[in-house]
Amino acid sequence: MNFKKAPKGHNSPITFFVFSLLISIIFVSIVYIVNYSSREEKIVERFQDKLLAQLTELANKGDLVQSLIVSGEENLWPKLERIVNQDNTYALVFFHDSLLFWNNNQIPESSLKGITQQDQVLYTNNGWYLFHKETYKGYKVYLLKQIKSVYLFENLILPVKINEDFSDCQNLKFTF
Repeated sequence: MNFKKAPKGHNSPITFFVFSLLISIIFVSIVYIVNYSSREEKIVERFQDKLLAQLTELANKGDLVQSLIVSGEENLWPKLERIVNQDNTYALVFFHDSLLFWNNNQIPESSLKGITQQDQVLYTNNGWYLFHKETYKGYKVYLLKQIKSVYLFENLILPVKINEDFSDCQNLKFTF
């Protein structure tokens, strides 16, 4: 039997190693890209789920506030504070455009004027908020929960961060 020798370099272990390394790098790159894009999708999906859960919570608080108003009890404000102050919910209650109750001055009253939708995401000069509105016999109840703080200057006192009730990922970007 006569065997021909393969040309030099075609069956060498170095060629096999380089080819295997190249295939491995391509495979790892594809897996990384797929995992990265699915991770972003999961972050967005979790944010949406938490946003809907917080909106439901605000609507439930709105119902509680409305039932307090309907009850006609005097001295409502301590009870109202207990309802809204539990989890950093901001509340403003108006009666015929007169402000009766508020528990935070971060939300400028002027930023709430003209809002017609019951539920929405609201941007002010200091952050993004989830907004819920209830109306009843001349009363307007605005409930807000901060999604992300936004400040012109970030420091230890004024950190720009996302509320953990909405996301544990601090790299979410919001736009109009």
